[in-house]
Amino acid sequence: MQRKKPNAKKMGREACDRSLTRLRREGLVTSTPVFNENGAQLGNTYSATEAGKVHARCFTAEKAPRRAKSANV
Repeated sequence: MQRKKPNAKKMGREACDRSLTRLRREGLVTSTPVFNENGAQLGNTYSATEAGKVHARCFTAEKAPRRAKSANV
């Protein structure tokens, strides 16, 4: 599970929101609301679904040969 804030700082909040919306719509990520002891919502945590994990493994494997080639240049 991961919070949005660390990624939003790196890529910008709007880009992060758009990406999370797309990932949720495609069934690759789920979001779970987080509440404090008074019942106020603090934000969400995000988890990859099984389909999201498969997609990430395929994406990583697809990008790996390119990284190896560029490292040898």
